[in-house]
Parts: sequence; structure tokens; C-alpha cells
Amino acid sequence: MEDLDFDEVNAILHRVQNFDPSGVAALDLSDCLRLQLQQLPETTPYREEALIVVTQHLKLLATHEQDKLVRRLGVTEWQLDEIVALIRTLDPSPERRFRTLIQNTLSRCLCEQTKWQMASESESGHCAKTAH
Repeated sequence: MEDLDFDEVNAILHRVQNFDPSGVAALDLSDCLRLQLQQLPETTPYREEALIVVTQHLKLLATHEQDKLVRRLGVTEWQLDEIVALIRTLDPSPERRFRTLIQNTLSRCLCEQTKWQMASESESGHCAKTAH
């Protein structure tokens, strides 16, 4: 790991950030939403405005300061509603899908391991279930 320089680490991070699901290797919420928006086709309505919101005005969005957002983006209230609707389609925590998969896999492995231990202990005359 000591042989890696900053540029190499950034290149690796950029590659991982393009994995599916998009946003899984993000640095923070803003980065996560940015990565997901960048994966959308450039022709997606309000994509560029949504990118500006998530990269520059996320706090205003979080505090529901629509008037300030309308002024800063130079859009109408209706257009802002469309921008916010697009942002709401994004997943703020895409790693959740993996968390559930990992938890289910670990549970299944532990269950299988416990069954195997109980069977081998039973064969040896020691049938005490061990907790792991």
C-alpha cells in the first residue's frame, strides 16, 4: 500500500465509484447523489440543475429554503419542484442493498456452521451447541 501514490488511489476510487449501484463508494451524501446523477443520460430533464443543487446547495435543500434555491438556480418554483423530484428518485444510501445481502449470507453461513458443529459434536458424544 505504501507504493501507491495519490493519483493511483484517485484512479482506483474513480473506477470503484462507477460500479453498480452508483454512489456506493461516495465520499459523502453530496458525492453519492452526484455520482448517481452523472450516471443518468445527459438528456434527463433537470439533470444539470439537480447536479448544481447536490454539489453546491444541498444544505438549502435539506432546510427547505425553496426561495433561495429558486433565486440561486434561476428557475421557477415549478421547475424547482421537478428538480427536487429528480433528486428524490436517487438512493442516499445505496450500500443498504449490500448490507442486507451480507447479513443474510453471514446468517446462512453461521447457521450452516452451527449445524455442522452440532453434527460433529453429536458424533463424538458431545452435543453442546456452541454460540458464535
